[in-house]
Amino acid sequence: MTTIAAAAYFPDRLSVQSGTGAFTIEIADGLAAAESAWRELERNAVMSPYGRYDWIAHLARNVPPSGEIRVAVLRDAAGRLAVTMPLQVERAFGARVAAAIGGKHVNYNLPLIRSDLFPALTPERTRALLRQIGQALGVDAFAWPNMPTIWHGQPNPFASGGRPSPSDAWSLPLEADGDATLARSMSPEARKKLRNKVRGLAKLGPVSILEGRDPASVDRILDAFFQQKETRFGELGIADPFAEPGMRAFIRAAAIPEGIEAPAIELYGLVCGERIVAVLGGAADPHRLSGMFVSFEQGDAAKFSPGEILVTDVIRLQCARGRSVFDLGVGDARYKRSICDTVEALVDVVVPVTGRGRIYATLHGTAVDLKRRVKASPRAMTMVGRARRIKATLRG
Repeated sequence: MTTIAAAAYFPDRLSVQSGTGAFTIEIADGLAAAESAWRELERNAVMSPYGRYDWIAHLARNVPPSGEIRVAVLRDAAGRLAVTMPLQVERAFGARVAAAIGGKHVNYNLPLIRSDLFPALTPERTRALLRQIGQALGVDAFAWPNMPTIWHGQPNPFASGGRPSPSDAWSLPLEADGDATLARSMSPEARKKLRNKVRGLAKLGPVSILEGRDPASVDRILDAFFQQKETRFGELGIADPFAEPGMRAFIRAAAIPEGIEAPAIELYGLVCGERIVAVLGGAADPHRLSGMFVSFEQGDAAKFSPGEILVTDVIRLQCARGRSVFDLGVGDARYKRSICDTVEALVDVVVPVTGRGRIYATLHGTAVDLKRRVKASPRAMTMVGRARRIKATLRG
């Protein structure tokens, strides 16, 4: 039987000893209480770019989560950091649930795991650890959407038992040579068409890439991006998610470099003449650039597919900088399939801790299965689109 020792309260942290296994579990109240350990583990962790302290801290600061923030920090018997698990504790279906921070804004969810532990953690041991952490948190269940089943080429033990997410993600393993990478992933016909579009766009004005390296360039790129998205969503008759409270401030804050740290979000703009005709933003770590959003201008440049031109140029840059993976995030789209050659399977993971948590897991699983079936049906998605437009019209 697993026993949890009596809790001892400190000014900003609750420490709990696990009665089994070789880990000490500490529960930090809020992000700041775990910042030092979190940043230390980032240097040698298996993680996604969305797990960086800066990415989550900027999001939580500008788009506060619906629940209380807790961070589980695990140390091994020698006191070395092993796992960092940021969570928001909220109520759902009558249960107290520890959920991933970020929700729909995150393409890939998983805890930070010390790299040498990742292959050693079995699904059984991982579930036992989660139950111990859940008891320490006082929750009924854990919930992670969009959990990758494979990460850094290894099976993800935290994904065991998950249900297929409503959508998978598209990625591209990178080689040192950007052109060789694109030649592998794109058909000769697609590359030829894109070269013709580059020449066509250049007739409208000199073409170049602008990177968000300081407040001025970040603001210039984001001004174009927000305008492009506002125009596009207006044409579709649906609400603009980037107009939600705090979202624009989050993206800007996360995109501006702080000291020696690289920004949590990297921004790229395709400039034609004096205009930014396409924008790409992605969550970034040393290994991967994960596309969060792509936009393009609806004017005369649109017929030359500036968004696709920008994506391929950004891929070349990532290859030159030594990153190993680029992705275009969750969801299917023609341009994703034409550029990325790898489908990354995602699952929604719910781990019950109590009997109430098992009820929550059943209800949540039913909702996920229904959403996946809807997304797989063109007819159903057409109906969803109509409903969204009607809702936006009534709201406006």
